[in-house]
Amino acid sequence: MKKTIILATLVLASLVFFDKNASAQTIVAGNITQDTAWISADSPYIIPNSVFINSGVTLTIEEGVIVKFDSLSEMVVDGTLLVNGSSANQVYFTSIKDDSAGGDTNGDGALTLPAPGDWLRITFQNGSTGVLNYVVQKYADQVPFFVTFGAILNNGGDVTISNSIISDYRSIGIYQDNGSTTLNSTEMSDSQFGIDNFGGSLVIQDSFFHNLFDYAVQARDGTALNVSNTRFENNGIPLALTAGVDFVHTGNSFINNIENGYSISGNIFSENQVWKNDDVPYIVSFVGLFGGSSLTIESGAILKFKPDGLIFVNEGSFVATGMLQKPIYFTSMKDDSVGGDTNGDGNASSPTANDFNGIQFITGTIGNLENFVFKYGGGVQAGNPTAFFGAINSMGGSVFITNGQLSSNGYAAIRNQMDGVVQVSNSSISGNPDLGVSNETGILMDAKNNWWGDSSGPKNITNLGGLGDGVSSNVDFIPWLNANPFGTSTEPACCSSVAFIPGTQASRLYLQEGAIENRLWEPNISTDVEKLYLDDSGNSVNTGVYTRDTIGEAFGFNVYKNFKEFMNGLTTEPNQRISEWKELPYDWRRSITDIVNSGTVVKEGDDFDLVNMADELVALADRSQTKKVNIIGHSNGGLIGKLLINELESRGKVGIVDKFIMVATPQLGTPKAIAGLLHGDEQIIPPKIGIILDRSIARKLGENMPGAYSLLPSLKYFSEVFDPVIEFDPEVSNIYNFQSFYGDSIDSRSELESFLLGESGARSNPNFSDTDSPNILNQALLNNASSIQNSLDSWVPPAGIKV
Repeated sequence: MKKTIILATLVLASLVFFDKNASAQTIVAGNITQDTAWISADSPYIIPNSVFINSGVTLTIEEGVIVKFDSLSEMVVDGTLLVNGSSANQVYFTSIKDDSAGGDTNGDGALTLPAPGDWLRITFQNGSTGVLNYVVQKYADQVPFFVTFGAILNNGGDVTISNSIISDYRSIGIYQDNGSTTLNSTEMSDSQFGIDNFGGSLVIQDSFFHNLFDYAVQARDGTALNVSNTRFENNGIPLALTAGVDFVHTGNSFINNIENGYSISGNIFSENQVWKNDDVPYIVSFVGLFGGSSLTIESGAILKFKPDGLIFVNEGSFVATGMLQKPIYFTSMKDDSVGGDTNGDGNASSPTANDFNGIQFITGTIGNLENFVFKYGGGVQAGNPTAFFGAINSMGGSVFITNGQLSSNGYAAIRNQMDGVVQVSNSSISGNPDLGVSNETGILMDAKNNWWGDSSGPKNITNLGGLGDGVSSNVDFIPWLNANPFGTSTEPACCSSVAFIPGTQASRLYLQEGAIENRLWEPNISTDVEKLYLDDSGNSVNTGVYTRDTIGEAFGFNVYKNFKEFMNGLTTEPNQRISEWKELPYDWRRSITDIVNSGTVVKEGDDFDLVNMADELVALADRSQTKKVNIIGHSNGGLIGKLLINELESRGKVGIVDKFIMVATPQLGTPKAIAGLLHGDEQIIPPKIGIILDRSIARKLGENMPGAYSLLPSLKYFSEVFDPVIEFDPEVSNIYNFQSFYGDSIDSRSELESFLLGESGARSNPNFSDTDSPNILNQALLNNASSIQNSLDSWVPPAGIKV
């Protein structure tokens, strides 16, 4: 039996009626004209078309109520909507197809499933009020005419949403045309956009926005936005703001978004804007100042610029006054050293000069910059590849710069193109690859009392001995500072990481033999070494050899034990000097190019990993406070370090390397390698006894070992060192008549190669135990090593790396 309750009799279109059937469903349509309460016992409430809450009327929805909307239906609030859900019994606004809340309301079993855009929205009209607590809203924002107004539309109401979830809508979660909306402890997710604040004020507190693939919050000029203690994760752009927004923010976090910061673009007209600091970067594309407006940057703020990013001061003033211990940062969006990984690409990109344009001042404008860091600016003007911006570029403005740290900026760190006033003092202008200062006007520019990167002063036609950054003509740079007023570096004082690459035979090598791990090096018996033999191609006979660590102490010798203890002490207070350090062991039998390019099998715990050294360097830098890593290469490790720096340079990552320290590295090879390969000299273990490793086994190990061949004297060795690498004693003639080929000594690479290869077959291989006779080496491995050495002999460290 059907029961109908008439609440008001006006015209048919303004009826509100309830249809209770056997399953306690309540159908609601038309206007609510008096205060009404919806309760759980009559749930679910079904909205087949639309329902309207009249002005002056309150609809109260109690906890546990489920409201389901059919296609093209909505709730329009002209009065007041109070939703009193609880943590245990939330109120649902969802699709009629949603069987997970209130069961199979449309009676079709599993024939239909809910989807984003199944129903329209909840709309708050001008003067209305909405207080929604513990609400779950899903599958709204239907788009019948290709125009979306959101799952919740505010047209001028006062709306507060708390402890709620708004998700799985078609496009926009909340669209505010006017009015005010406050979100407290609310989650929005799984759609395209979060909130579009087109007009009015928006307050977001303690909330969570995630999996919104375009933007989470967008705010337009003339609106007010206050965001605090809110998390943004796995979104496209978390906050997209035009420059005229009244924006207040604090305590927000950004995780794994395409952009991790406050993305700002557009123009400021006649307003006084202030960008505050809360350790989250502002991401700048283009911001223009017009109509006498001003933009003030507070101390400690971080501004990161997109490619072509520019602050264009056309009218008005730009003020960036930091504090000495809390400077303002102007840098590239790729710069992870301050403000974190803003462009969300991990280690895939590194900042360089010309990454963005900078700040430009036009005639009549004013700029004051004090206590700031400016890096990687000076870009190319859009559409004109031959025209450049200085990082700070004046075209007739009055610009005053003091206590600035300007480095790694392209074209010019400071450029004055038209008559105006540009003054810079007590600043560090160093490490800019083109010019520190360029003055293209007829007015003498005041650049006295600055540090130019060297105590000899800047490069200039009037200062021919200057080794610092270059300056153009018509720049008054005398006197200059003899030391950097900010110390030796503009980077944070502590701390960088350290990677240690050991020398040859200094990494332990292991082989898993059934359930037993056998340490082959340093060896326990001679058969351990025999298991390390290689074939004629330089490949290990036993393919399962791996490493895990370097040798601390062996056979009574302190190899790296004291060094490791020293390095460990540098990572802890009160003596902390480095962020962390890591040793990079490797299979030293292999060629150094193979080690760098193909990685090393390393066992950690029960797991075997193929470790790429370049990846390890990037990870070490990323974990450090400075985003830098220092490389220490001992002996053969120094040669590997050169190749690693080449690899980082090919990846565009060479900027992560601060210092490269080579200790006892055979830069051009060493004659000792000849004796070791030919006779097994200085390889026996224990020394002078050889019970564990004798000369014959040592020589056999080296015979096909690519890593040993790279230690032979290179071609360049013979042009730098004039002593012969081999001298023949007359008594060796009973072994072979070497003097007939070489005279009394070998003093060229060609002679050395002939000797190592047995005079092109004239000499035969000695017996295994005949270590007095020189071995004949592997021609293919020698040729490969020669190619590697020729490359390393011409190696030059990239600019910016201290060697």
